[in-house]
Amino acid sequence: MAEESFGEAIRRSRKETGVSLRKLARMAEISPAYLSKLERGLLPPPSEEFINSISSALEVDSDWLLAKAGKVATDVIKAIVSDPAIINSIRGKV
Repeated sequence: MAEESFGEAIRRSRKETGVSLRKLARMAEISPAYLSKLERGLLPPPSEEFINSISSALEVDSDWLLAKAGKVATDVIKAIVSDPAIINSIRGKV
């Protein structure tokens, strides 16, 4: 089974919470047409800011949704840049 895409993750989470596409779009301050295209994979994942809005509206972990989009939160990137040894702990190396 293929891994769930970013758009599929949004759609599944939206349906699990019982939120309509229009309501989620309104909550995340994006257009319903744009959200529909995201869910169908017709557009690439949006910026971190939009992903955070969507995750907040759906009450799902923003890091999880960012990962589905192939992105990493800015604060995580800053932490790694400030202390590159963090990468070794993430990879399980000492």
